[in-house]
Amino acid sequence: MPIAFHVLRLVSFQQPASAVASRASSPQSPTASSTYHFYELDVAALDQEWLESKERRREWVDYAEAVRRVSWKQELAQGLMLSSLAPRR
Repeated sequence: MPIAFHVLRLVSFQQPASAVASRASSPQSPTASSTYHFYELDVAALDQEWLESKERRREWVDYAEAVRRVSWKQELAQGLMLSSLAPRR
């Protein structure tokens, strides 16, 4: 049985190609962009074994640790910072 959850919120943002062009191996057109979607979930139940349980481990961390772990990938960090978990300024 899969994890039981409810989608709480969708976080989306668009990034121009120029922001990722330095990491790309091929040139991109000036109008190209990437759109990222992140789904905030309210987890209601967890199974002890899941489809990838032999390949991945599940770990719950606080917001600061989550930001630290995804900071290697700008798009992931930005999605997390736009989420409802981010501290309000």
